[in-house]
Amino acid sequence: MKNLIKILSIVSLLSACSGTYTRMAKSDMEIKTNMTKTIWLEPTNPADTKIFIQSRNTSDNQNFSDIGRYVKFALEEKGYQITNNPKIADFVLQTNVLKAILSNKSVSEDKATSDATIAAAGTGILVGRKNNSLTTALATAGAGLATMYFDAKTKDASYYVQVDIRIKERSATHTTVLNVEASKVNLSPEEASAKIKENIANSLAGLF
Repeated sequence: MKNLIKILSIVSLLSACSGTYTRMAKSDMEIKTNMTKTIWLEPTNPADTKIFIQSRNTSDNQNFSDIGRYVKFALEEKGYQITNNPKIADFVLQTNVLKAILSNKSVSEDKATSDATIAAAGTGILVGRKNNSLTTALATAGAGLATMYFDAKTKDASYYVQVDIRIKERSATHTTVLNVEASKVNLSPEEASAKIKENIANSLAGLF
């Protein structure tokens, strides 16, 4: 019995270390941005260029209802003038957040190889110690419970946002789609939306 307790302790420790490693490996937010089509605009002098911004959010996520404020700030940082009158604007920038989806899942769903290694280690220790099927079953169950406990607190979250974009200038109209995905362990909607909105605003400002 004493040996069994020691073995279960070792297996539980291995499971805990696995969850800790995953949290450390994904502790920083990773953001991926993809624009489906490049938009080419006529070069202008920012100080002499007026831009009208119209932002919509038709997704069911209200965290992105204020994205226009982020876009306005990013363009003003580059020296562009923001106007509330589309008739005098050199460019009309329209955006619509079509999708904003948060996906949470346990880390255990993505680390089957790691868990299999842990379970094999526990089983191997037991078999080496004593050929007893009951003991082996108990150790395997202990490994599974320990892994479930630590992974339950470690959620690998991904936030996916799709933005439709239309830019009107005096000679043409351009359209494209911007896809942004942010991922991080235990990522909160508030943290993700703030970073994604900054990323979208910088991408849009980069078109001018």
